[in-house]
Amino acid sequence: MVKRKKVAAGDFHILPNDCWEHVISKLRNDDGNSCLETLSLVSKQLLSVTNSSIYSLRLIYNTLPLSRLFQRFPNLMLRWLSKLRKVNLSGNSYVNDSLFFQLCMNCKFLQEVLMFNCRSITHAVIASAICQRPSLSSLSVTDFKEARERENVTSCFIDSLMSLKRLTCLDLSYSCITDSLLYSLTLAALPLRKLVLQGRCQYTYTGISCFLSKCRSLQHLDIQRAKFLNDRRFNVLCAFLGDLVSINVSGCDKLTNSAFFALLRNCPLLTEIRMESTNIGAFEVSKLEVLNLSDSRIDDGALYAISKSCPRLLHLDLEGCHHVTEKGVRLVLDKCIHLRELNLEYCRKVSADTVAKMILLRPSLREIIAPPLLSL
Repeated sequence: MVKRKKVAAGDFHILPNDCWEHVISKLRNDDGNSCLETLSLVSKQLLSVTNSSIYSLRLIYNTLPLSRLFQRFPNLMLRWLSKLRKVNLSGNSYVNDSLFFQLCMNCKFLQEVLMFNCRSITHAVIASAICQRPSLSSLSVTDFKEARERENVTSCFIDSLMSLKRLTCLDLSYSCITDSLLYSLTLAALPLRKLVLQGRCQYTYTGISCFLSKCRSLQHLDIQRAKFLNDRRFNVLCAFLGDLVSINVSGCDKLTNSAFFALLRNCPLLTEIRMESTNIGAFEVSKLEVLNLSDSRIDDGALYAISKSCPRLLHLDLEGCHHVTEKGVRLVLDKCIHLRELNLEYCRKVSADTVAKMILLRPSLREIIAPPLLSL
């Protein structure tokens, strides 16, 4: 009879690291990251293994002890977090040039970097550091500005961006973006899916038009406060944005309803439109006399907005508009004082009483096509 050799309780660490990594990966599937802290207390080996299993790091509070720890042991966390894929350094003043450069150089799997308001990191070092990680897919550097330099997006930084051949997301909010950067992005043909250029806009219509005409794969675009945009220019840009899912043009105060409808015509995949602080809704079609909205999804609110903008309307066709109610019809009759013909056929939410009172409300009416089963 063969006796099994007992393994001492303290001998569990004889398992190689790759075995423990496999076990931890199964635990992570079921329990997220909550198990890693407990396991890291068991032994030095498991501390090392669990640290190497961390793929995302977010430093959310600038505490004095942590700041001193980084300054005294700059490579401490970098050795532990060799498999880091995402890092968020936003708002941490103790993250300096040296730490960021070491981070990019040592974390070989790094794919996503967020650095919002990190004033201790210079743009020259950012340019050098991202060259160490050409596999980056996402770079967000907000408020990218040093007081001693007006134009912070230098040719060196642009050249570094061009080396990121896998870059799909670029956020340079509140940076001095110029046409030169947009031309370079166009030539590099990066596989960008998201571009954020809000704030300190120093590029022109020529630059953004050149870029969008070549980069037809964009799904998310943020060009807030691009003051040069008007309806005519924006209509041209919309023709390049067929794959767009979300857009933010808030603060582009020359854009009106025409820009909104251009998006609807050209961008069938849109799920989010942000147009705060624009002139959308501020329009009047004073000469329009005939308007056919039959079989549309228009409701009372939209009908009221249209009626305010078309005061000289003579003929209005609402056949099959199932969302229009008696309230919406009364609003139209109140605003369109010249209305002569009104078609309400198949408007299910309009009652006989409303139809009967229309002539009294709007004496200019000469012809009314009533909803079915109603008689005048």
